[in-house]
Amino acid sequence: MELEEDKILYKEFLAGNNLAFDTLMGKYRTNLVYFIFKYVRSLDVAEDIFQDVMLYVLEKKEQYNFDYSFKAYLYMIAKSRAINYVKEHQKRNIVGINESTFVEEKLLEDIVENKERKNTLSIIINGLSPEYKMVVYLCMIEELSYEEAGAIMGKTVGQIKNLVHRARVKLRKKLLEEKLVEIRNNKTIKLFVSILILIFITASVVYAITNYMNNKKRATLTPSFIGEVSNMDFNTLWIGSFQLAWNELKDIEGQDIEFEEDNTKLLEALNKSTFSKDMISEDSYYVKVGKTTENLKNEIENDLLKRNFNNDLLDRVDFSEDFNSYTIYSIINKEFEFLQPFDRLPDNYFGDNREQKVKYFGVNTDSDTKLLENFEIIFHDNNESFAVKLLTKTNEELLLLKTEQTGSFSQLYAYLEEHTKKYDGRKELQEGDTLYVPYIEIDTIINYDELCGKFIKGTKGAYIQSALQNAKFYLNEKGGKLSSEASVVEATLLAYMYPLDFDFNSTFYIFMKEKDKVEPYMALKVDNIDILVEEG
Repeated sequence: MELEEDKILYKEFLAGNNLAFDTLMGKYRTNLVYFIFKYVRSLDVAEDIFQDVMLYVLEKKEQYNFDYSFKAYLYMIAKSRAINYVKEHQKRNIVGINESTFVEEKLLEDIVENKERKNTLSIIINGLSPEYKMVVYLCMIEELSYEEAGAIMGKTVGQIKNLVHRARVKLRKKLLEEKLVEIRNNKTIKLFVSILILIFITASVVYAITNYMNNKKRATLTPSFIGEVSNMDFNTLWIGSFQLAWNELKDIEGQDIEFEEDNTKLLEALNKSTFSKDMISEDSYYVKVGKTTENLKNEIENDLLKRNFNNDLLDRVDFSEDFNSYTIYSIINKEFEFLQPFDRLPDNYFGDNREQKVKYFGVNTDSDTKLLENFEIIFHDNNESFAVKLLTKTNEELLLLKTEQTGSFSQLYAYLEEHTKKYDGRKELQEGDTLYVPYIEIDTIINYDELCGKFIKGTKGAYIQSALQNAKFYLNEKGGKLSSEASVVEATLLAYMYPLDFDFNSTFYIFMKEKDKVEPYMALKVDNIDILVEEG
């Protein structure tokens, strides 16, 4: 990890290794000079301020807090120095050198190339407004977190998220505008457009994808119940809202969705449609399909308001009308209470983690025996293999399974059903039985980029523009709440942008007629080279 490498180098610097300091500063030199240049508009001044930043770090070397990103620390110092310079020169009424934008473009091009991005992207970024340019640079190129970018730009996390979203929309439009002529003339257009689509989809991932490694309340979302669940130590969540949206996409196309290349196991799993509307009550879900417009967004918002469903996903979907596209939106919403509240139990550890205790609820030996009515035994093979059912006031059932088995959620559920049928042990609860369940709080969102940017087989230029899903799930001693939204946007490249071959290199026909006449006065079938002009 880049952040860990920075900290290792800094510790070596603190231990007296000056070469480590040189390596660390050299790593960020070009990026910081570009960042400073955006404030001072002079390359010479930007270079001087960069030297000041280095001196500050050297003089205040004990000041850096290892709990934070060293990269963000550098940017905060650089911003402070740059702003001080600008303020000082404004006081003196000194106008700085306003260098050619070529300098800025060259600096950014070097950075983009270092990040293995397309040169075209650097040109497009420079065409954005200063605020959009800054947020694209910090979040999409430098890959700073929203919190870090917010601290540098003096904005809240919510403001940064909105800026990233709007900047991504601007990027997409400008990318397509910039390459329009090339798109119309290039015979290898399909490959090029695929790359282009992936560029702006990748940019949107910064805004949408879950970073569960660095954020609490996050879980890895999986779109398919029968898809593989990672064996790694990740919290993983499946909710049927994305499958509902995918089913609608299949209905639009009238067939299973296949890509022109790179079909995946995930695609195969989604096409099996193992979850559908008839598997959940009508008052618990909502689905809407329509042409991508602001009117569609308004319709969805009004419908959700009538049903008391909250939404967080719609503002992340681009409803601008500059693309020929359809948006599919779905939501599953559930709220439940246990028959009676469980007891709040003492905080305790979870798994092998001994650094942080978590909250628990349930039943212990001090609880009222009436609480035993809140759950039922499904099976109990041993202390590492058992399942219980938590009962609610509605028709919801929570089945909790503990097992060392692995596999997809569907395989694990089949395992639960199989053991339920075979279990012949005690099913009635009795005094002394205990139940410990941790509080759960999930708030997560992901863009399934594995599905995005690929052309759909059997269509004229249709591709998945975005595939988003969010999830909120809360579980405590009183009950729980679940809300999950999903959206799939299927876009079609405009006719003049999509590759059309007009190669008359095999049998063809020619007709000639006068403009105001219906019938032609000449017809020709060209079937072989006898009447064609030879090369040379």
